[in-house]
Amino acid sequence: LALPKGYRCIEEFFQESCKCAAGWKQIAPFRITREPKLGKNQFCYFGGGFELFCTPLVLDIFKQHNISGFETQPIILNKEKRPIESLRQIIVTEMAEPAVAEELVERERYNQTDCLICGRTLHAHYVRGILPLRRTALKPNVDFQLTNEWFWNTSSARHEILVSQRVVRLIFENKWKGAELIPIQAV
Repeated sequence: LALPKGYRCIEEFFQESCKCAAGWKQIAPFRITREPKLGKNQFCYFGGGFELFCTPLVLDIFKQHNISGFETQPIILNKEKRPIESLRQIIVTEMAEPAVAEELVERERYNQTDCLICGRTLHAHYVRGILPLRRTALKPNVDFQLTNEWFWNTSSARHEILVSQRVVRLIFENKWKGAELIPIQAV
């Protein structure tokens, strides 16, 4: 889904961001100018990569299967000041402990740096191989959780969203489109 007209990363939606782009927190529902056209997609995002939206059908099935670790919030149609009906935002409420197994990461394209302003460690987006995460740092009894680490590129930083095998199975069984799934290696 393309970035909707009128969507902006501004203080209306976010607070507490450092110049390195880490540390932000969403504080209000997104406001858009028109209902998005999803086509056959059941999931989408607006291009920032840190927001995740799904249809009511997905939420109904998640509820039937007691999928946990998230809440939802509406997306507001700006002029009419009402929630849109076709999507809800998934807000992941659980966070893992620090989990990157640094001794096992592929070093050719992976690096990390510490922000000189806020002191947070910023991890490069993992683009080669499967990201090794310590199993003991992950919460075993939730279906959605965020990485404790901030993953960063030159314009944005985010926690990655981790989902359980149960969520992955539901996505494949229902042939839902719009979600990008990348495996991790639990070590």
